[in-house]
Amino acid sequence: MPTHFPSSPFQFFSIVLISTLYLLFFLPSSGSSRVVFRSAEKKKNAAPLFVFGDSMVDNGNNVFLPNPEAKFDFLPYGVDFAEGPTGRLTNGMNPADVMAQLLNLPAFLPPARDPLSKGERILNGLNYASGGSGILDSVADISACISLNQQIEHFRTATVRDLRSQLRDKEQQLTSFLSKSIFMFNAGGNDCSWMCSQANSGDGQCTSQEFLQSLLANFTQQLKAVYGVGARKFVLFGVQAIGCTPFARAASGMKDGYCKEEMNNAAISFNMLLSSSLGDLEKTQMPGSRIVYVDTYKIIRDVFDNPAPLGFRVINQTCCRLSKSSQNKMCEEGSAPCEDRDAYMYFDGVHFTEALYKHLAGKAYLSELSSEVYPYNVARLVDLDLRPAASSNAYAESHASKSNPTMLFLFCVLISFSLAPADADASVPALFVFGDSIVDSGNNVFVLNSTAVADFPPYGVDFFAATGRFTNARILTDVLGQLLGLPDLIPCNLAPYAKGEKILHGLNYASAGSGILDNTTTGAIVIPLNDQIAFFENSTLPELETLLGENLTSFLDRSIFAFNTGANDYITYCFGTTLTCDLPKFTDYLISVFVGQLKRMYSYGARKFVLFSTEACGCTPVVRSMGDGSCNELYSYGAILFNTLLNSSIDKLNAELPGSSFVFANVYTPLMDIIANPSTYGFEVVASGCCETSTASGGDVCVENGTVCDDRSVYVYFDGGHPTDRVNAILSQLVYSSNLTSIAYPFNVQYLASINASASASSAITEPSESLGSHGRDRPAFSVLALLSVPLFWRCLIASSEGSRVPGLFIFGDSLVDCGNNNIYLNSTARADYTPYGIDFYAITGRFTNARTIADVMAELLGLPLIPCFSSPNTTGTNILHGINYASAGSGILDTTNSSVSSLPSQAFPSLHNMTIVTPLTGQIKSFAEKTLPDLQALIGENTPSFLADSIFLFNTGGNDFIDHCFDDTPCVLPEFVEVLIDKYTEAVEHSMTHVPASGHSKVHELCQLMST
Repeated sequence: MPTHFPSSPFQFFSIVLISTLYLLFFLPSSGSSRVVFRSAEKKKNAAPLFVFGDSMVDNGNNVFLPNPEAKFDFLPYGVDFAEGPTGRLTNGMNPADVMAQLLNLPAFLPPARDPLSKGERILNGLNYASGGSGILDSVADISACISLNQQIEHFRTATVRDLRSQLRDKEQQLTSFLSKSIFMFNAGGNDCSWMCSQANSGDGQCTSQEFLQSLLANFTQQLKAVYGVGARKFVLFGVQAIGCTPFARAASGMKDGYCKEEMNNAAISFNMLLSSSLGDLEKTQMPGSRIVYVDTYKIIRDVFDNPAPLGFRVINQTCCRLSKSSQNKMCEEGSAPCEDRDAYMYFDGVHFTEALYKHLAGKAYLSELSSEVYPYNVARLVDLDLRPAASSNAYAESHASKSNPTMLFLFCVLISFSLAPADADASVPALFVFGDSIVDSGNNVFVLNSTAVADFPPYGVDFFAATGRFTNARILTDVLGQLLGLPDLIPCNLAPYAKGEKILHGLNYASAGSGILDNTTTGAIVIPLNDQIAFFENSTLPELETLLGENLTSFLDRSIFAFNTGANDYITYCFGTTLTCDLPKFTDYLISVFVGQLKRMYSYGARKFVLFSTEACGCTPVVRSMGDGSCNELYSYGAILFNTLLNSSIDKLNAELPGSSFVFANVYTPLMDIIANPSTYGFEVVASGCCETSTASGGDVCVENGTVCDDRSVYVYFDGGHPTDRVNAILSQLVYSSNLTSIAYPFNVQYLASINASASASSAITEPSESLGSHGRDRPAFSVLALLSVPLFWRCLIASSEGSRVPGLFIFGDSLVDCGNNNIYLNSTARADYTPYGIDFYAITGRFTNARTIADVMAELLGLPLIPCFSSPNTTGTNILHGINYASAGSGILDTTNSSVSSLPSQAFPSLHNMTIVTPLTGQIKSFAEKTLPDLQALIGENTPSFLADSIFLFNTGGNDFIDHCFDDTPCVLPEFVEVLIDKYTEAVEHSMTHVPASGHSKVHELCQLMST
C-alpha cells in the first residue's frame, strides 16, 4: 500500500478505510458501568455543575446539619464509594456524581454545606441537595433539612459572591461562567409523596390539581430566582415512580411486580404540568435559557417493567436490611448489604443502587429519545453557546451550538407557512380525492344503509355543518385544496349537486371504511377503491369530456389526484381477533394491487399523484384502549411496512409511466412526532379523543349528539381514530411545502403543482441537478427565508462540538460499525438488541459489543456526539447534521451477501417470518444519496458542499463477502474474487456520485483510485 494519499484535496468528502486489527490496539477501555464516560483528554469541554434537590442527589449536605435523624453517613451506605459513607443514600455514586463524570469534571462536587467548599473548590460547581427536602418549605420542615428555597438562596448569595471573587471581580467573566454552567434540579418527589400521605384512601386528593398547580408555581419561581443571577442551562429531572418503591408497595400491601398507582399518578400529573410549561418558561419568563427535561418516571418505570435487558434481576426487594425506626425506608446501620448490588434496582426502601443511577444519568446525558429527554439530551445542552454576544452567521454558529431536535417539525411548519403562496395557484385546476375516512368528505352519507357515516353532531362542530367528515372541521384534502388555491371545498362525488361546472375543481370519491381490497370492511357497506376509480372512469370522465372537449388532456395533466388508503385493509385482514396474515407478504400484495389501481388512473389521463402514507394507526385512542393505553406496536409495524414499500415504489412509478409525477406524502412521521411531543406543537391530549365515543363502534366514532371537549385545539384526535382540524392543517401544510424529502418525496406538493406534465416531467425527476437546482427543485423562496431569518434558521443546525473542525461523520459498513440499524424496523437475525450486548453502555442499542463500536470511538475523538442510526425515527432534520450511521450487520459490498439468511420467527407473531434482513453497501449509499443529501440541502442550502467537504465518510466492509462467498462451504478463486469485490466497491461509490452536487463529480476518479488502492 502506498504511504501517501493523492495530493489534491477532496471537495466532496474524505474516506477513511479502516484496518480493524490496527485500530483495536487504540480502543479505550469502557469500564464496567452501564454508561460510557468521555475520555479524560476532553476535559476542555467540561461544564461546571450546580445541583439542587432531595435525597436522590444529596452528596452529604445533611451530614453538616445538627439534626442526627437527617444524617446517613454510616454503612452500608457508601459501601462501594471510594470515600466510604458520605451521606449519599446509595451504595456508590448518585445521579449527580455520574453526571459530574459525564461532564468531565475532575472530581465529585463538594457539598455546599461543607465549610471547606469555597475558593477554587467551587469553580467546578457545588451540590446543595438535601435529603428530605421539597419544593415547599413545609415538606423540608418535616425532616428538619435544607429546603429548596434555602438551597437556592445559598447559591444566590454566598456562592455568587465567592464566584465573583474567584473570577477577579469581572462581571463579564461571571456572566460567561454562569451561562455555560449546568443547573441540575431533582425535586418534587417528596412533595407528591407528602400530598398522597395527606389524602384519605380513595378520595382522589392524591392527584389534587390545585395542589400540583401550586407546586409548579412555586418551582417556577425558584427556577426564575436562579435564572435571575445568570443561570441559563437547566436540567430538570421529573419525579420518579414513587408508587413503585419497596416502601410504597409494602405500606400499601401491593404484591410483587405491582405499584401503588395512586402515587404514580401524582408523579405523572406533576411531570406533565412541568414538561408542558417549559416552552413558556424559555420564551417568556426566562428568555435566553435552555431547559432539558429528563423523564425520570418513564426511564425508571421502563426498568421496573422490563429489568432483564439491563441486567437487573431484583426489583421487588431492597439490597440492604431496612430499619424499623425509619418506617422501613432506610438501611439499618451497620447491616450487611446484598452481594450482587448491580442486580438490584433499589438499595433501600426509597433509593436506587448506583447501577440504576448510572443508567438514569446515562440516559439523561446521551439518550436520543425525546420521550426520555426533551427537547434534547444534556450532551447537546452542554455544547450550546448561550453567551450574550453570539454569532449571527447560520453556518458558523452551527459549529459551536446545538439546537432542539424535537422542535424540528414545529420549525419546519413555521418555515412551510412562510413559503405558502399568497395567491391562488392557477396551475392546478382541480383536485380529485380517493381513499378512506381520513379524507372522506361525506360520500357514505349518500350510500344506502352504510354505517360508516359522520353526518351528526358533534362532527362538524367547528364547520358549517355535520357533512360526513370524521372530524370537527376540515379533513386533510380540504386544507390541501385551499393551499392549492382552489376556490371551493371539493364536493362529494355522490352529492346530487356534484355535476356540471361544479366538478371542474375536482371531486372527492373517498369512502370511510374502504380499502384497497374490495372486501375490506364489507359489513359497513362502503365504496372500495376500485369502485371509486370506476366512478371516475364511467361517470366523471365522460362529463369532463363534454365540458372541456379538446382541453380535457391538458386539464387532467395539470390536476392533482390524491390517495389516502390502506389502513382499513390491515384492520380487516391482519388486526382482527386473531392474526391471520403474514405482514410482509400481505404488504407486498397490497402494494402490488394499489400500484395496479394507480396505473389504471394513469391510463385515464391522470399524471400528478399525491400518495399519502397511512397515519399513526397504532397510536389512535381506540387502538390504545384495546391494550394498556400505549401505542400498539403491531399496528404501527404494519403502517411502517406499508409506508416504506409505498415510498420505495415512487421512483419506479415515475420511471415506468412517462410524464407522471408521483409524490409520497409522509404524514406518519410528523404525526408520530406530534404524539410523542405534543407540547411542542401546543397540544395537550394525545391518548383520548375530544368527543364521547360510542361503544357500539368499538370506541372509534363519536356518540351522536354526545359531549365534546371545549378546546379542540389542544386535542390531537377528535374521536377514536381521526385527527382534529388543527392536526390536519399541520400535516397538509407540511406535505405541501416541506423541503424535507423525509416528509415529501421526491419533492413537495407545491412543486408538483408547478410541473408541466406535458413537457416530460420524468426528465425533471431523473436529472435534478441540471433542471431543478441543488435540491432537485427550484427553491428561491426558501433561500430568501434563510437569509432574512438567520437568527431563527441557525437553530436548525447541529454540528460538532466547540473547536472541532469536522462537522459530520457518515458511517457505512457491517456489524463492526452498526449502531442498531437492523433492529429498528427489520426482523433480522443480524441484530444485537439483547443482553449481554450493551452491558457497559447506556442501553442495549444493537451494537455488537459491550459498549462502543469503532465508529463511536472515532466520533468521540472528533469531538462529535454518538452518530444516530439511519433507521431511527429520530434521525431527521437537525439530528443529521453530525452525520448518520447507515451500517447494517451482516451486509457486504455485494448485494447477494447474506441475502438468504432467514429471520427468527416470533412466538407471538409468527407472521413476521422472512422479513428483509440486511442492507447491502449499495443500499446504504443509496440512502445517503437519495434521502440524506436532499435533507442536508434543505437544511443548510449553499453551505452543503463545504459541510460535506469538511465531513468524514467512514467505511468498514468486505469481511462478510469473503465469509459468505468463499469461506462458507462455497470455495472461490481468491484473486479473481478480490478483483470483483474491489470493482463492485468502487462502482457502488461511483454510482452514488450521480446523485450528489455537480461539484463532486470531478473527484470520482480520484475517489475510486483511492478505494482501489
